[in-house]
Amino acid sequence: MQRLLNDRLDWNLLRTFRVIGQEQSISRAAARLHQTQTAVRQALKRKEEKTATLGLSLNRRPQPRLEQRLFLRQRYAFFCGKHHGLFGQQDVAEGDLQRENFVSFTSDQIGGMLSPLTIFRDQQGFSGRIVASSPSLEEVRRLVIAGFGIGCLPEHVVAADVDAGLLWRLPPHEGIADVDIHLLWNREQRMSRAETIFLESLQQRLTD
Repeated sequence: MQRLLNDRLDWNLLRTFRVIGQEQSISRAAARLHQTQTAVRQALKRKEEKTATLGLSLNRRPQPRLEQRLFLRQRYAFFCGKHHGLFGQQDVAEGDLQRENFVSFTSDQIGGMLSPLTIFRDQQGFSGRIVASSPSLEEVRRLVIAGFGIGCLPEHVVAADVDAGLLWRLPPHEGIADVDIHLLWNREQRMSRAETIFLESLQQRLTD
């Protein structure tokens, strides 16, 4: 199965597409990949020619040709790790966080998929430095647990870490923002019978 998967997937193409998404710029992606902008544009064109039946995405805006349905609503909140100075403190006020350094996602920026987190910090006057960032939820979680800084994480994802004493929930206690994950599918893509049944079943589960 692994060999079949490797035969069907162009891993270099997927990596290029991922870097373009992270950098939000062809020129920056080309510099990071040590490729010419022409090569990156050609890779993007090849990727656009490939179509998938459906997928999950942090999709904040409707996309042409794509149907979308809410799959999961994630509530993000501030957390710190057990090696951080605020860990275990019951009387932390929201203002106490404004100068704290923090760990962020690479899409946690204006215009990015997690821009609601950026907007909240800007509106509340946060002035701490971004000491580390990553596109990976697991990496951001690990850095926060290690005490590099406070970070915004989905409540349901790190609930077990809080129970285990690895993370401490910080104010505001109502959380920072809701970020939606959507189920997306291409309305023009011809589906097999199995794909159609799977999509219909999944939508039914979301309705229940």
